[in-house]
Amino acid sequence: MTLWIIAGSLAMFMVPALLNSIGKKMEPGTWAKLVTASLVSGAFLFEFGFLLISAPPILSFIGFSNLAAICRHMLGDLSPLGAPLAVGAVAVSIFVPISIFIHLSTTRRAVRASRIEFGVGSHSLLQCGSSLVILPESRAFGVSIPGEPDQIIVSQGLIDSLDGEELEMVCDHEAAHLRLKHSKYLTLCAAFDSTFRFNPVVKVSTKVLRVALERWADETAAGDSLEKRLKLRSALISVALIPQGKYLATFSKVEGLMERIEALEAHSSHPFLLWWLVLLMPGITFTSISGVVINSWGTQMYCALSMASHC
Repeated sequence: MTLWIIAGSLAMFMVPALLNSIGKKMEPGTWAKLVTASLVSGAFLFEFGFLLISAPPILSFIGFSNLAAICRHMLGDLSPLGAPLAVGAVAVSIFVPISIFIHLSTTRRAVRASRIEFGVGSHSLLQCGSSLVILPESRAFGVSIPGEPDQIIVSQGLIDSLDGEELEMVCDHEAAHLRLKHSKYLTLCAAFDSTFRFNPVVKVSTKVLRVALERWADETAAGDSLEKRLKLRSALISVALIPQGKYLATFSKVEGLMERIEALEAHSSHPFLLWWLVLLMPGITFTSISGVVINSWGTQMYCALSMASHC
């Protein structure tokens, strides 16, 4: 059963990559949230499975041999490969949460360090409450950085490359990133990429999430206005080949470039009800199985502890 839980975690990591052709037809904000839920569920299942495998040896090591025996009796043979797998499971169950926490903290510090101090470049306050920072840099780029206040950073090269309406759309795109708190999603992507780097599928799925976030900001900035959509598309083509940081909400990422351009040429379509069921089925299945398993294990644990108290 425990190995099935770990297999289920790998399946949840794969869902965004496998269903991206369906997901990109739906509203990008909804798709981004579904992808995030799938990745977080996969990480939870992965950690939960390895915690179950490592529970008996940890309990035995700290002196709770009887409780370890109850766990083995209740959950069955959690370590089919014997002691080596148990030791490895202990290491993994400790490594995963620590690694995620460290990389979340590191990424947040990196984002804060990317903020531009007063005295560097030109600072002005926008109506949305964000600070517009213009840097004297010939390379064309635009990024958004959360903070107090939020910053939308553009280069002089970007200003020189775009007309006034295109530049306004770039600023609206970056403002959408800030308003929708996309930095939290990107921080999670960076932590998962680093922690689960041994699993290439995770990187594919986090890429799906990053593209969904960019499309989400595009749709929020342009809305239903055909003129705005075409202006944003034009600006995107002009500066899209400039490399940017992986944990910042940037306008010109190459990832998903053609998908974003095609989406701006036409309004987002919505999948049929059948496809919605396909998209939601992994989550529904995960929730149902988790509920049944946890309820069963909880009942067995209660019975085992009740019997132990009478011995």
